[in-house]
Amino acid sequence: MMQRPDIPDFVVTALHDVEEQLPPDCFEPETVLKFVSLFGFEDACSWLQEHPGMYFVALGQAFPAEEHINLG
Repeated sequence: MMQRPDIPDFVVTALHDVEEQLPPDCFEPETVLKFVSLFGFEDACSWLQEHPGMYFVALGQAFPAEEHINLG
């Protein structure tokens, strides 16, 4: 059984908080990071920039498949 990577809560929270402000189906890392930074989530922005390979994993944990989201 694969272990789920540990995504910090502050990253998940930041992704949730900016999701409503993003254009529909916007999940491009550069755009999302820009919004995360503009909304003042500097810790989350830094973490995502330091862990680029975890970006889509973080999205998956922030928005489980059963939720309707703009991020894809």
